Amino acid sequence: MKQQFISKNNEPNLLLIFSGWGTHAELFSPYSIRQTDICVCYDYREDTFDCSPFLRYKQITVIGWSFGVWMAAYILSKTPLKSNKNIAVNGTMRPIDDTYGIPKAIFTATLDSLTETSFSKFQRRICGNTKRYDQFHDILLKRGIQEVSNELTALKNRVEMTPNISFRWDEAYIADRDLIFSADRQRAFWQQLCPSRVKEIEDFHLPDFKLIFDELYS
Repeated sequence: MKQQFISKNNEPNLLLIFSGWGTHAELFSPYSIRQTDICVCYDYREDTFDCSPFLRYKQITVIGWSFGVWMAAYILSKTPLKSNKNIAVNGTMRPIDDTYGIPKAIFTATLDSLTETSFSKFQRRICGNTKRYDQFHDILLKRGIQEVSNELTALKNRVEMTPNISFRWDEAYIADRDLIFSADRQRAFWQQLCPSRVKEIEDFHLPDFKLIFDELYS
């Protein structure tokens, strides 16, 4: 796993983001938050995690986005790092699941037929519209196809080997136009298996994180 600070000014607080599959830390580079450093975890081919850079912070907020919801829980449930608030965005703790996540047949087909063309289509689906895709196009191209294929395989194997994780999520954001984790499956998960405060937003799988950050840090 890679851990990259996109904002590091020795602030007292930390926003620790677990990004989605196939993404890069620079996806969050446009954002800044007053009195808060920002570190992004991504590239989950390996599950190594160094929590030592984060132990000095007074307040730690965790955001898991997409597959990062599951990865945040998987990693943080095994480390001594203590967070103050945990926020899930467009993901669940059952990421490969016919009821609460990405249907197994769709996940398997995505992995088995992954090419540069199909991955590009996936990136367009997470953005939801041309404007957002054009905004993040260059960043979404930073990872090679073999690399993201290996990452998805590693995630699949990890989920299969670790079906149950105990982790507390305080809030869950659900985008109504999510084409990856459907809003209905997200609602079912958070209502039935992991009761949390749910906030529904009018957005896509890759949401406008500025709106979420502004709400969290207002």
